[in-house]
Amino acid sequence: MMRAPTNFSLLLLPLMLTGCTKTATVVVPAETPRPVSLEVEVYDPATNLVWQGVSVRVVAGTMEWSGVTIPSASVAWLVSDSAGLVLFDEYALASAGIGFVEDQLGRAMLEPDLDRDDAVVEIEISAPGFVTVRAQVPLSWEDPDQFASVPFTAES
Repeated sequence: MMRAPTNFSLLLLPLMLTGCTKTATVVVPAETPRPVSLEVEVYDPATNLVWQGVSVRVVAGTMEWSGVTIPSASVAWLVSDSAGLVLFDEYALASAGIGFVEDQLGRAMLEPDLDRDDAVVEIEISAPGFVTVRAQVPLSWEDPDQFASVPFTAES
């Protein structure tokens, strides 16, 4: 009894073709804007102790995308707590009106785009009997929550 020859490769052809049509899907998370905040510590460099009850405010901001320094629309002063800290959260920075892009919740944001991911916030520190001090603090999309320790003395 003789059998007709079968072409084994023809039988495998549909199987090989279905294996070639599958592709790997790579999911890349989208980079989204991030809210920014600034926490300021006011300290005396002579004693290394923090100042409680010192006034701090946002004076101006420079956004990378515009290159323009915008003076603050707010004259609100925040007072340092017992740890010498003042927090300008994303809402406080937005209400300062210094040029941050804001999201639908009214938060100051920085975007991941190369020309929109940096800003500089200028702050002012003041107390009765002391010389007023100004400091510039850089903010970035990569590190949106900044901490700045600023020296403040009577001789400043």
